[in-house]
Amino acid sequence: DIDIVRYTMQPGGKMSGPVRFAHTTVEEFTPRMSPDGKKVAFVAYRSGGYQLWMSDPEGNNPKRLSTELDIEVIQWHPNSESLYFTSRHEGVKRRFRVDVRTGVHTAYPEHLAYVGFSGDGKWAYVHHDITTPTAGFYRVPADDLTDRNMPRLTPETGFHPTLDPVGEWLYFTKVRYGPTPLM
Repeated sequence: DIDIVRYTMQPGGKMSGPVRFAHTTVEEFTPRMSPDGKKVAFVAYRSGGYQLWMSDPEGNNPKRLSTELDIEVIQWHPNSESLYFTSRHEGVKRRFRVDVRTGVHTAYPEHLAYVGFSGDGKWAYVHHDITTPTAGFYRVPADDLTDRNMPRLTPETGFHPTLDPVGEWLYFTKVRYGPTPLM
């Protein structure tokens, strides 16, 4: 049984809880609080597959945001109006943006993976898949991830990239293949 739980921070660093986030009998995981603190996106097995859902912070008023199956990665846009996610249904990796107000989906190129956004929400930091000859991290306008004029920021890529809140530092896990000298 996989559930999302919530703890409440008390004065002095104490925690109270856990409180079950949503009262269901299905698996729910990967909670992501919206930047404005008004919504929580999560993955749930409520409709015959692991799909993207959203609710208020107490787990009430759940709303399915996508019928795509096998959701893996969820990233909020800083404006709290869009979510970016990856689906890997039957081994096919697909990436989307969904407007949480309208439910409209936009598919994005397969070779891009989402990293994060600048604090003002104008820029998305993405990486080309490590299997492409142009692997590396790139900066593109957040409203157009298909922009082909993106400047390459690094000559290498990796996994689990994240950007600091100011946009000064890009962190990621670098993977070396083959023998690696000890340092």
